Amino acid sequence: LGRNGAIRLAVAAAVCAAVSAVCVPRASAQETAEPVTERELVQLEQVVVTARRREELLQDIPIAVTAFDNQFLREQNITNIGDLGIYIPSFRISDSAPGTNSPIVTLRGQRPSDVGLTVDPAIPIYFAEIPLTPNQGTNLAMYDLASVQVLKGPQGTLFGRNSTGGALLLTPVAPGEELGGYGEVRVGNYDLLHFEGAVDLPASDTLQFRLAGRSIDRDGYQDNVADNSLRGDEQYWDEDSYGLRLTANWAPTDRLNNYTVVSYDENDILARVPVPQMYNSSVRIATLGEAIHNGGALSPPSLAGVTSVDDAIARQLARDNA
Repeated sequence: LGRNGAIRLAVAAAVCAAVSAVCVPRASAQETAEPVTERELVQLEQVVVTARRREELLQDIPIAVTAFDNQFLREQNITNIGDLGIYIPSFRISDSAPGTNSPIVTLRGQRPSDVGLTVDPAIPIYFAEIPLTPNQGTNLAMYDLASVQVLKGPQGTLFGRNSTGGALLLTPVAPGEELGGYGEVRVGNYDLLHFEGAVDLPASDTLQFRLAGRSIDRDGYQDNVADNSLRGDEQYWDEDSYGLRLTANWAPTDRLNNYTVVSYDENDILARVPVPQMYNSSVRIATLGEAIHNGGALSPPSLAGVTSVDDAIARQLARDNA
């Protein structure tokens, strides 16, 4: 072997002997120790997801998924899609112009430029495995959900070629085989009244129904300080919405199952009004506004009541937060 080879062989033999000396006492100690009780065992919780359109364990699928069950959603008071951004990294929800019921989903930097019929979202929203495109009204489905799953990365194989950023899956609670349900009442400031509940109505061993509903009533908390003929309502960001959902599950045989969801949701909300805080006249569009307003292009005879942008900012900064 030569001198170097002999040295390597001697070192390897010494390492093996040391490892054997360390391992043998541990094995003996395990054999003589008392059996571990069931309470002392630490097991990883099994999370079932439908990221590949079938029920699988989250630990067994090669997809980056963040999943929340019904208990977590209720304990954390997650009642709209925007709340999910607090708990999911690289996932953000922004409101489009009409309000909260047209959310723009951003995941890993992927997002649509607008919400409309002609724009495919980079992160589509699925409710009961049905795509909701466009996203208008999707926020109304955030009640009585069995799970919420956020899939990260391109999902072209199972969720369409345009799902370049990921997918958001909303799964409603399926009907139970026994009579039961739940009810919740929430109150808050600005005269908030929030009612939510569901009940399981089994008709037979093969046919079950579930009826769920939600109602939200809240006064607005943004005061309208305008003083002209186009003033409009007194307050903005109030809400008067309700929803009703009927789910039916019919399984006449072991190989045939029909799952039907009928949902009706209605929302009446006045979106928040943008409030000016500062003005950067160096931006291109702001330069145009500077020329039109502060430059006097819009004189009082053409637009009564129009004042300079600087005056508008000064008035806003003089007001309190209310």
